[in-house]
Amino acid sequence: MSQNIVKLLQRGGERYAGVGSKQTVVKATSANTVVVKVDSNFSADHNDPVGPKCSLVRSGLVENLIIDGQGFSGTTGLLLENVCGSFVRNVTIRNCDVGILFRTVDDLPHTWTWSETSCLQHIRLVNVKKGILFSVANFGYSFGHSYIDDVDIFLRDGLEEGVGIQIGDNPTASISARPYFSFLKANIYLGSGGGCGVRLVNGELKHGLINVGVYGKGSAVNRVGIEAIAATVIDKGARVPLVNVVEKNQTNTAGTMKGCFLYAENLTHPVKIDNHIIKKEDEEEEDEVIACFDKLKVQYVSV
Repeated sequence: MSQNIVKLLQRGGERYAGVGSKQTVVKATSANTVVVKVDSNFSADHNDPVGPKCSLVRSGLVENLIIDGQGFSGTTGLLLENVCGSFVRNVTIRNCDVGILFRTVDDLPHTWTWSETSCLQHIRLVNVKKGILFSVANFGYSFGHSYIDDVDIFLRDGLEEGVGIQIGDNPTASISARPYFSFLKANIYLGSGGGCGVRLVNGELKHGLINVGVYGKGSAVNRVGIEAIAATVIDKGARVPLVNVVEKNQTNTAGTMKGCFLYAENLTHPVKIDNHIIKKEDEEEEDEVIACFDKLKVQYVSV
């Protein structure tokens, strides 16, 4: 489905900034709209023996804005497509189906299919169905070395399938989304209908640092912290447990934690793997399910 674009940042490193701090609002005007798109700063033929020519010196910058999808269906607040080194800071995105979309697309011979080393900092995503989505359209897979820091995601009320951060969007695709060696630090507030903080559909989260807080709202049936479904590989071969879960009101002191740190508050399922709940150590674990995901381990700890 084709999408309209309100503001396009051209190749070569354009800056799009508001006046002051969020005094400028850019709005969607119809359904199926990308409000702001950062175009690729790669320019190379896939068969070029020299490799991709990437303008690392000149990459897109978006800052000091409010991006408003105005509740139109099919809206994406910000699209980063085949980009390297883009910087987004002090931005609020609201009323969109997808807040921020990282996407790789095969656009031979014009671009190289990576979306790596981009930075999101001081971002607020409000009233969104999906906060941040890593998507592989038809080629490429790498979202490596992404840096996401000080991000708050408020999912839409009344929505059962809201997701804060989603890795991949097609469970049967042969190519997975891979934001490996990445730093992901976010607070995710589920809506009144429930939803999921971090969902891995078809992807890899390897060798990075994930620190998320997921906060349930009300008494919806499904309030999930982290969920992985079929075809997901998570930190294969890690020497430490992938997910360290801390629930509200735990009091004892734990050692240093590595890998993925989840703070869970008012959730029905802190961790779900392929629709199986991973239980605490003093409860019966579903070992056969864990084994299917490269011996994914979950540790409930106290702080």
